[in-house]
Formats: sequence, C-alpha cells, structure tokens
Amino acid sequence: MQPLETEPCLEEQSLLSAPGQEHWSWRSRARAWWYRQVSNGATSGWRSQQKSSILLILLIASLSVLLGIAYIVTLAFSPAPLGAPPPESTLSDDALCSWGNLYLPEIVIPVRYDHNLSCSFDPLTNSPARAQGQTAIRLRASQSTTCVVLHAGENVDITSVELVSLDRVISGRVLKRNPSLQQVILTFVDGLLQPTEPGPSAGKTVDLRPKGVGPNGDEDEQKLPTLVLNYTYEIQPGLDGFYASEFTDAEGVRHPIFSTQFESIAARKALPCFDEPRFKARFAVVLSAPPAPFVVLSNMPLQSTRNRTDGLAEYTFEVSPPMSTYLLAWVIGELASVETVCETEYKSVPLRVWSSPDKVGMLGTALSVGCTALMTLSTTFGVPYALPKLDLVGIPNFAAGAMETGGS
Repeated sequence: MQPLETEPCLEEQSLLSAPGQEHWSWRSRARAWWYRQVSNGATSGWRSQQKSSILLILLIASLSVLLGIAYIVTLAFSPAPLGAPPPESTLSDDALCSWGNLYLPEIVIPVRYDHNLSCSFDPLTNSPARAQGQTAIRLRASQSTTCVVLHAGENVDITSVELVSLDRVISGRVLKRNPSLQQVILTFVDGLLQPTEPGPSAGKTVDLRPKGVGPNGDEDEQKLPTLVLNYTYEIQPGLDGFYASEFTDAEGVRHPIFSTQFESIAARKALPCFDEPRFKARFAVVLSAPPAPFVVLSNMPLQSTRNRTDGLAEYTFEVSPPMSTYLLAWVIGELASVETVCETEYKSVPLRVWSSPDKVGMLGTALSVGCTALMTLSTTFGVPYALPKLDLVGIPNFAAGAMETGGS
C-alpha cells in the first residue's frame, strides 16, 4: 500500500491557487478541500468527525424507532381505540338498525349459546356435506331496541329468526347484511312486538331487559330472553370456520374429517354469534353426525348420546364455562386415540390424543409429552387446569400449526 501523497497534483494546485473562479464544479471544490485537509495533516480529524456524524444519525434513528413503538403500544392498549363503538347512551334505535361500525354494539350481549348442529353427508360420494343448525342465544340488554346486531358469515343462510321473551314467541327477520363486516342486523315484525313505552315507537319495540335476574347461574339464564336462529350452509374444504378435510388410509381409501378453526374471526362462518373476544358466554353444544366409526368431540366431556330416526347419532356435551367464540371447537371424523389420566397437583385430568386409525401407534410420545406439560404448567403457575378433560387432535389440513381451544 502506497503512502498518501501530501503534495497536491498540478490540477489541484491550479484549483487551490484560484479559489474565486466561477467555473468550478462541486466535485472540483470537494477535491480541493480534501487536498487542503491532507496538506494540513487533518485527515484523522475529518475521520473522527465522520464517525461522530454517523453515531449521531444512528442515535436519531434509534430514538425514532423507540418513539414509533411507544406510539403503537399506546394505540394497542388505548381504552377507546379508533373505530370503537360509541357510548351506549348515544345509541338511538335508528343507529342500531343501520349499524355499520367495525365493532358490535354492547346494547345486547350473549350469556349462553345452546348450539345444535347436524352434519349430514354421504361417505361414499363426493357431494358436499351440509350443516343445519339452530342456535339459541340467551341475551342481556341495557336498553330497549327493535334491532339486534351480530356476526354471520356470507355462507350462513339464516332461514328463521325468533325472539322468545316473557313466554311470547316474536317473529323476526334479517333486516340487513353487511358482507364486508360479516354482520347481520335482525329486526322483528311490526305488530307482534310488545310496546315498552308510549310514543312513535309503540308497537315496534321489545324490552329485552330481564326483570329480577341476577348476574349468573342457570336459574337466572332460564329467565333471559332468547334469540333463536335457524340456518344452513355447505361444509366446504378450507382452513377456517367449520371445514372439510380428509385423510387417505393404507389401502388408498379417502376418509372425511370435519373440524373447526375459529381464531381469530371465523366462528361466524359456522354459526351466527357475537364473534368478538370480549363477548364471553357459556356454550351448550349438541352435534349430530353419522354413527360409529365416526367420533364426535368438542370442548367439554360427552354427556349423552342417542340415535335419531334419520340415521344420525346425537351427541350432547356438558355446558362450558364462559369463553370467547374463537375458543369453541368440535371435530367429526373416523378417529382413534390413546389415553391416560394425568395426575396434576390439583386434580386428575383425562388426556386423549387422537389421529387417523393408521397412525394411532405413533401417538405415545404426544401422550407422554402432553401429560408432562399439563402437570408442569399446573405446578409452575399454581393454577389448576380449568376444564374436566383434554383432547389433542391431529387434523390433516390445519394451517395454524396448533390451536389453544380449551378442552380439545
């Protein structure tokens, strides 16, 4: 490597000797400045200034990033995020019946879902399976209203709407669907609604407020008004909602599996519901499907079974604790399992691991690890497992990798 020259070349000498010439370009001026610094032995100082400038720029960039992160976190945890519903006191009946907000109003909230769904299909054909459901939602309301707003996917065809209140059955209908928000606005037939106050709304308003009802409990739930929705849809292949997949056995025979994936906003594709995490409710699930060898699972333990006259088997599950809709789950398919009982510090928890029958011999490790994890987490955090059982199910088509649905 050659040492740096300290004497400027002829070109630079001419530039330095005529500093006032107008024809100099910015490149010429820069080169002249550089040679002047070299001649004065100030190269090391210039490099020091350069490093200081770079450090200053990096410091400013870091502060900008930190301020941006702080701003995002502030927005995320703000009690009133952009687009949040207005206070209840500002919601008129007209506003509810023309709702177009991203969030559902909190005028009417669910307390319990009685969800009854039939899954009918022919395993010997490739025709799409169909779901036919009835969901009865027990409600609380903070004011009188002619309209109820909730979620329903575009695939869900709502065939009837009724409100059972104070021993009366009040007919309703879908007033409006908002495909972009996957919301439906339900209203009730004029003339059948119980008036709650005199004036222009008389004959058009039903009071959903329960009289003398406590905060929780089955006895209170029985007194709540109930929104009853009947609907149907095809169960299509996919990766969210209630969708169809399949596995192929060693003989090359295809076997269908029907399962759910509701996180984050896909429960509405399987049933009309208040599909936001803040609307927690209890779920009483009844599923109907072809009998054995088909297995039907859900979040809670199986309570009873019966054979229906149409050839389907009906499975009734215990009522769940309050939870968000995205945690609801069920699976229908030809499955096999291995099982054990995990003795945690607080209680015994039945654990089963499910897969297609040809892979049941590979489930031992999953069973052992699942039980160890359950016991370790329960002891480490000092919290008992919240549900009475745990099913781990392997699904052929599952995009999420894993899903924290309680109990299954």
